[in-house]
Amino acid sequence: MNDSSQVPRPTARKRSLLAFFAVLIVVEAIGLALIKPAGFTIAAYVIMFAPALGALAARFYGPGVIWWGRPSWWILVALLPIPVVLAGYWVSSMLGWLQFSGEALRGSLLVVPFALITTCVAAFGEELGWRGFLWPLLRTRFTFLVATAILTPIWLAYHLPGIYLGVYGSWTGLPAFAVALIGWTLFIGVVTDRSRSVWPAVLLHGAWNTYVETSFTGLIDGTPTPAFVGSGLTGEFGWVAAILSLALGGGFAWWHIRTGRGARLVAAGAT
Repeated sequence: MNDSSQVPRPTARKRSLLAFFAVLIVVEAIGLALIKPAGFTIAAYVIMFAPALGALAARFYGPGVIWWGRPSWWILVALLPIPVVLAGYWVSSMLGWLQFSGEALRGSLLVVPFALITTCVAAFGEELGWRGFLWPLLRTRFTFLVATAILTPIWLAYHLPGIYLGVYGSWTGLPAFAVALIGWTLFIGVVTDRSRSVWPAVLLHGAWNTYVETSFTGLIDGTPTPAFVGSGLTGEFGWVAAILSLALGGGFAWWHIRTGRGARLVAAGAT
């Protein structure tokens, strides 16, 4: 039977969640322990694949449901936050809030076919857990907004150890990052509900890490250079991306609920 047509029974749901979080916590702890001996890159891949390994454990131990899905036109919709944030950066630079380098931006946009491959691989590790497994499970139990309210702090907590260790983001940027995650979860939750697929979230996450996280960094004379610079405003810990993500996610969530799609799903694969 296809995974997407199943609704986990209460006992299976509990086993799935237990397996998911147990594996997630153990693998993330291993990744954090590897930062010094193995280097940040290897450790980051281990950490980012912790949700995926948790989802696979839940799938077979629960058994749980994973929304694999197929690529569709929703995968293009999922990329919308990238040009929205870019436009916000551009306007901010016109207002004098940010420093802007056209050469760095051109270099950033030229790396699309190359950088997205590696960032999407890493993003798959997270999104198979968040949008592939946990989101469908929550949506068969709760409304859209309640599922968002549950998943967002879990996703935020997952990032906190890296912030605490000083290898990811910053404590000063945490409020903006939290706001961005709320908007992100709302927006990609709508797209995931509509597409019944994990792939739009994977592509957006990969593109977000390629561009927004780096402030559209490109090479100038071989040196990585952010296209936009502004203290507390750029990057995924900056307020420009946070406010725009929240506005976009809130708008999509309003439309989703207004059109009758915000109620609890009867089945994980129901349209």
